[in-house]
Amino acid sequence: MPAVYQNAPGGFDKLQRFEQGFVDALLARMGMEKSKAAQYRANHEAFLKAARSRAARSAKD
Repeated sequence: MPAVYQNAPGGFDKLQRFEQGFVDALLARMGMEKSKAAQYRANHEAFLKAARSRAARSAKD
């Protein structure tokens, strides 16, 4: 699709908007992936903490 815009009359402007939209989409996806990774790490740490707590309680019993 970018090649079609590039060769069309006034194609540079259309291609420029396409590129900006593509970059915006990539940045949004990167932000979402970083957010999900941070949430995963937090959930995993909470799980490990709870597991350690359960193991300590069962060792006392």
